[in-house]
Amino acid sequence: MEIIHAVMVMMLLGATLGLVLGVSSKLLMVHIDPREETLEAMLPGLDCGACGHPGCKGMTLALLSGKEFKVSVCKPSKLEQRLSIQKYLAEHPGPDGKTLHVEA
Repeated sequence: MEIIHAVMVMMLLGATLGLVLGVSSKLLMVHIDPREETLEAMLPGLDCGACGHPGCKGMTLALLSGKEFKVSVCKPSKLEQRLSIQKYLAEHPGPDGKTLHVEA
């Protein structure tokens, strides 16, 4: 009888913790900007830091957050790359539904 009681308590505990984890994963989910990966791939990928940001990932995050308004601060990028980034950000809205307008 004690074994059955112990098994029932463990099953109840497992179900409760599973439910808590499931609910908290939905409530605490971090929404990542879908443009982040594409935009980072559009940059040269040298991670040189010449733009004043910690690599291309930092430049990407600065552009998407609105902290950086000029793609031209990326010294190794070519004009075609800058123009395509400008066009991409103007045409693709983020999670908030807004597009970004940056200078090439």
